[in-house]
Amino acid sequence: MLEKYFRKILFRRFLKIDLNAVELAAAEDSLKNKYSKGLLESLIYGLISIPALLFLDTSILVSVLIPITMVSGTAWFAVSLSNIKMKFEPFGNELTVDLYRSFMTSLVFLSLMTVVALNPNLFLPISAWGKQFAVIPMISGIFGTLIVLKMIYDVFSGATKYDMNDSMLTGQHEAAEKFYKRSLSLLNSCGSQLKTGISAGATGYFVGLAFYEVFNYILLSKGDHPEVREIIFEIGKLKSKPPSTVKEIKTICVSFIEKFLSYVTNIADGSTQKSYKNIQLELSSIRENPNENQEVLNLRLATILEEMEDMLTGQGEALFTKRLEIEKKFLVKTLPDLESLEKTDILQGYLASPAGDELRIRKMGSNYLRTHKRSYPSGYREEIEEFIPHEEFDNLWPQTQGKRIEKTRYKIPYRELIIELDVFSGHHKGLALAEVEFHSEQEADSFSPPEWFGKEVTLDPKYKNANLAN
Repeated sequence: MLEKYFRKILFRRFLKIDLNAVELAAAEDSLKNKYSKGLLESLIYGLISIPALLFLDTSILVSVLIPITMVSGTAWFAVSLSNIKMKFEPFGNELTVDLYRSFMTSLVFLSLMTVVALNPNLFLPISAWGKQFAVIPMISGIFGTLIVLKMIYDVFSGATKYDMNDSMLTGQHEAAEKFYKRSLSLLNSCGSQLKTGISAGATGYFVGLAFYEVFNYILLSKGDHPEVREIIFEIGKLKSKPPSTVKEIKTICVSFIEKFLSYVTNIADGSTQKSYKNIQLELSSIRENPNENQEVLNLRLATILEEMEDMLTGQGEALFTKRLEIEKKFLVKTLPDLESLEKTDILQGYLASPAGDELRIRKMGSNYLRTHKRSYPSGYREEIEEFIPHEEFDNLWPQTQGKRIEKTRYKIPYRELIIELDVFSGHHKGLALAEVEFHSEQEADSFSPPEWFGKEVTLDPKYKNANLAN
């Protein structure tokens, strides 16, 4: 009910803004786990405090609550506006919840005190009745004291957590921002230089300069990463001694572009997806045209650098962050009406992979994807998905012989979620499975499925796509 209030009234206009996937996920998480949860807890604390307001002299509380309200409210507002790094996002959300809860509880407390104070004729009889029994004021005092102490503790807890978060980010944010801005600037300037008809040696130097900054930014995003450090070392050699032939430039650039694409593990919106696919197309063209002249190669490399710049502008460090899936899977008792729903035909096959991992390729409409998933006992899955050229799909497809499935996917809006309904064909014709992906563990735990859902089979290995393909 509270979440509905935030969605339909307070944030109604905000949620109509065209948000990308990362922004929408952050907004959804705040609605569910910060605002709705924090306000609900505050209202519960307010209800518990009512006896203290009725049966005790609470005038002293005003001098305590007003500073708490000012401190927690100001601190929560400041922390919410501050740039909490994605790496520490769960911790940052936790500390803002502490401050928000303290702020809202003190507001509820002050509101109830005002109601009682301004309506003495209504509450005096109740107050007089309760004071006849010594135990009622005593218990009311205990509950009121605990709630005030809770508010003070939330301010202390939030301030301490914020200080820790700030300590972790000291210097790191500035360094990341420096590399980020410099990387974008160099990608832009190097791309512009490549369009001016420069020599092969100059091309090698400018490409090396651009990739040197990009991979240093990737290193800063991932922390100490030996493979990225080795790539940066190789790029350093390219800068110091640029190649002199078109063939050498092609070989080196193809290697670095492939590495860049391999580190992209989280494509969160359509714009980034478009840039990713454009890079793949240009990369395929470079491979397929070994005799292409220097001028055309430079234009292709300039396009690739521009697309990289767009990807970094759109997502920054989140581009290289693995996505953790939280989802549930259900059998379907009866199919809903599918006539007007968006649908996509899917053909997918599974490649050999280590135990606990899942490596698949998929033709989804006109797109081709390769996905690596790692499963955990709780039902969470770590997923890395990337677009691949159709030629690569065609080369890998024979390796999936005997491990394939065919299905049609329908996307069905349900409350604030999307149900992905897979209706299987081929040797699994008649089977239908529904999957729902959640933004948080709390959202998954509180999920109430529609009536046409059947038994939950999230943890049943029989209904894993990889096993259905065997």
